[in-house]
Amino acid sequence: MEKSAEIYVLSAGKRKATAIYPGGPALWRIGNLMQKRGFDPTARPLHILDLCTGSGCISLLLHALLAPHVKDLTIVGIDLSSRAIRLAQKNLEHNLRRGLLSSRARSEVLFRQADILGLQEIHCPKLEDVLSDQLLLGHLNGSGSSIPSSSLCWDVLISNPPYISPSSFKNGTTARSVRVYEPTLALVPPLSALSNLSRLNVGNIRQEDAFYPQLLSLTFRLGTRLAIFECGSLAQAQRVVCMAQTLARQVEHCRDFAIDIWQPCIQDDNDLSGARAVILRRVQL
Repeated sequence: MEKSAEIYVLSAGKRKATAIYPGGPALWRIGNLMQKRGFDPTARPLHILDLCTGSGCISLLLHALLAPHVKDLTIVGIDLSSRAIRLAQKNLEHNLRRGLLSSRARSEVLFRQADILGLQEIHCPKLEDVLSDQLLLGHLNGSGSSIPSSSLCWDVLISNPPYISPSSFKNGTTARSVRVYEPTLALVPPLSALSNLSRLNVGNIRQEDAFYPQLLSLTFRLGTRLAIFECGSLAQAQRVVCMAQTLARQVEHCRDFAIDIWQPCIQDDNDLSGARAVILRRVQL
């Protein structure tokens, strides 16, 4: 599957749209990986869940990459922030007007506000409620008719969650341009998120890792066939792998996952601080 795709996105705090290309170790490899594992994207609908979607750039890039090869495609971007959802929708319309996305994207890329962490102080729908909403399920089913949420298959779950520690955010480790233009909530997980993790039995979790246990648990609960989580460093990716192994041991049907760490092709192998992605894939897709 080719890497040639381009979209323009507005980020929080910026008025000028900038070009975004398939970056990181994950985006363009999704199609290749599923094809190698015998998944025929023309045989049935392909459903992708993009959690912590932010500006929507991952959802939009995925549609640009996959739409030429997938006949029936739906990508749902989820974010806690209503501002992020409005921005993602604005970016969708912007790229449709420029002709950088197929016209199918207007109906195949959806953005919804939802709380992934189950935070009590946040007044927005819970993720489980949004994913079981009959209007959304009917859209995904393609018929408009209601279907049980348990019968829906999410083929791919991808997330670039907040993963920066409070100390890295404050001491200058995080680039100034990121700190100035991006909301803190999009970069640093809230401390209150740690209070909901005890039920998952994954041990002590650092604040910067707070999203990953929830994302991993959701991956296993939804029966996802391929999950991709961006991480800030090799050390963080290794911690996420340990969480995944711990959670997988607790659920019988989740032991058939292969877990890998990927890094950008342009990145130096000796750069331990550079971004990574943790990939979970069912051995039999």
